[in-house]
Amino acid sequence: MIQNEALQLAIETAQAAGEIETVEVDGRTYYRDNLKEFIEPKSDAFTVHTLDAVAKYCNADPDSLSGNIMVRVVDPTKATVCGYLRDDRQREYFLNCNAYGAGNFERNLNHYHGHIDMMIFLQTHFVKTETLTRLLGQLGNIDDEESINIADDGMTQEITVKKGAAIRETDNVQNPVLLIPRRSFPEIELDPVPFIVRLEARPAGGMPSIGIFESDGGNWKVDAVNKAGAYLADKLPDGMTLLF
Repeated sequence: MIQNEALQLAIETAQAAGEIETVEVDGRTYYRDNLKEFIEPKSDAFTVHTLDAVAKYCNADPDSLSGNIMVRVVDPTKATVCGYLRDDRQREYFLNCNAYGAGNFERNLNHYHGHIDMMIFLQTHFVKTETLTRLLGQLGNIDDEESINIADDGMTQEITVKKGAAIRETDNVQNPVLLIPRRSFPEIELDPVPFIVRLEARPAGGMPSIGIFESDGGNWKVDAVNKAGAYLADKLPDGMTLLF
């Protein structure tokens, strides 16, 4: 606010000296030379990465905004703290909350990856459940020194692992697989989401590539936004506008 007052004083001083000419129309100020509207400067929003940080900022009110702010959960990985529309119909943003690691998660989906890379991805980006443990066990049984045959009926892939001439193990990967991803804010846990797990044999032999593909049509986003909104509703000051 002090910065705005200083800028306004500088403009008024320049106007008084004849350096800047403006014209006022319907209560709004325009530069006379190009008829562009004079826009008051906006604050520079800073970034945090947790919903708790959003709640702390709103409760502490360090910028003395006197409650003239609202919180919006934009999507599963982003929330903002902004002001109401100003007289010039502009809106200021004070805080952006971006969940860590969301981009890494999305980059690994819907593509085939190497066996080791996919095993690491599954263990670091999904909540440990019985279903995940079973899937990791199935994929972990594959050895690059063994012969691997993959039979596919579109829904189930039967994996036959041979050691020499003997069949060591046969297992089925049933699709879809219900897993709980870590792809939103750390304070919330998403509901299980169906994924399609596919193995792709390599023509020259060796370890198959593995892909994990979304199959819920994006419904997880609604779940994530609703849960983030419900979490903030319990943490924000009474009466503060919350949109989600």
